[in-house]
Amino acid sequence: MHELSIATSIIESATPHVPKDRKVSSLHLDVGVLSGVVKDALEFAFPEAAKQTPFEDCKLKINKIPLLFHCKKCGKRSSTEDIAILCQHCYDTKVEILEGKDILIRKMEIE
Repeated sequence: MHELSIATSIIESATPHVPKDRKVSSLHLDVGVLSGVVKDALEFAFPEAAKQTPFEDCKLKINKIPLLFHCKKCGKRSSTEDIAILCQHCYDTKVEILEGKDILIRKMEIE
């Protein structure tokens, strides 16, 4: 399960922004549909990765980000929550992905 390493990386990236001796009560993430993350697996792995860190007992809130892409053939933008990358206007597959591949820490709530 690579979600445990993803959870560990998220915690390592966010920890320097947490004041000393404080706990994080909630962590808000934006997770793109093409990020390769399985939401349920990340929610399962996160508490294990958070043990003995400021994120222990933290509520994880995940916002799914749809795929947004620009068609190189017709020039229009399309958005989908599916991982099939097909222009919804001309049905071409030659597209430039604009959003939906990343995992972003959107907000932390600190006690």
